[in-house]
Amino acid sequence: MLHWRLPEDATTRLESQLPSGVELDRFDGEAWVTVVPFRMSKIRPRFLPWLPFVSNFPELNLRTYVTVNGKAGVWFLSLDTPSRSAVYIGCNWYSLPYYRSSQKIKYDSQSQHFQSNRTTSTLDVKVKRESEYTTAAESTIEEFLFERYCLVSSHRGQIHVVDVEHTPWQFATASCSIQENTITSELACGLDLEIDPTTPDFCHITPGVSTRIFRADRFTS
Repeated sequence: MLHWRLPEDATTRLESQLPSGVELDRFDGEAWVTVVPFRMSKIRPRFLPWLPFVSNFPELNLRTYVTVNGKAGVWFLSLDTPSRSAVYIGCNWYSLPYYRSSQKIKYDSQSQHFQSNRTTSTLDVKVKRESEYTTAAESTIEEFLFERYCLVSSHRGQIHVVDVEHTPWQFATASCSIQENTITSELACGLDLEIDPTTPDFCHITPGVSTRIFRADRFTS
């Protein structure tokens, strides 16, 4: 998880793209974006079995942090995956900005190398764990970034809020080497974030978490 704090001008532009009823969330007055390369594993509808060639796939998202009616959530600027079913379900069931891309991921308990290529964006990053795994302490930047329990999107004047359920995230600090990153560029997400694409403010690595995702609640913005 690669994290950048946003300059004020970029924050203002990002705020202007959010629908009424969705507020950009800040930590100590600063907005953040995060690039998250990871692997989905054993994804399935409730009460149905997972299928090896459908339920496991890599994914990459660019996200920021918002609140809806005072509830802390995640707002996705883009999501990339080679999975056709994930793109279809994400776009049509949850109104999320999914795109198909080719991806490769190599990882072990200490490091991860992730490559993603879409027509308009690329990420090539190596990440190595530097500390022991822990959970977020109250009122820290880690709690702000990790402990969010809904996904927020908008479609045709309606705000969609999808609750998620999981145990607290475990994470470790990490070092990273970014060979190429156009995910955070204007071409990839539709606005200029004014950040150095190869130098995040800090980085985490996580073993992941088991998550339940519920149906979307909808209300008019």
